[in-house]
Amino acid sequence: MSFIREVHFFLDNSDTLHPLLMMQEFNETPQVYAENIEDFQVRYIMSDGDTLDTPVVPSLVSRVMVNLVSRTGRQDRQAEQDYLRRDYAFQVSVRNNE
Repeated sequence: MSFIREVHFFLDNSDTLHPLLMMQEFNETPQVYAENIEDFQVRYIMSDGDTLDTPVVPSLVSRVMVNLVSRTGRQDRQAEQDYLRRDYAFQVSVRNNE
């Protein structure tokens, strides 16, 4: 028996001074997952090597690539673009039960 937990992540830029990474499970109310996140990208590497934004067959996903850009909560006048930023990129191997 397999179970897929459906979770949606999205950016809420309604307050440009404080961008939020939101998480929504199934049809629940979205919740703040992290503050001061400017970019969040997820790509899926399939078992055949293809890279997709949305997998057609979730059980064929072998790895997940995540890219995230965070920033400080307050402006820093010495920073090149007003905020200090940090970029993160990592991959996670997925254990599938076929």
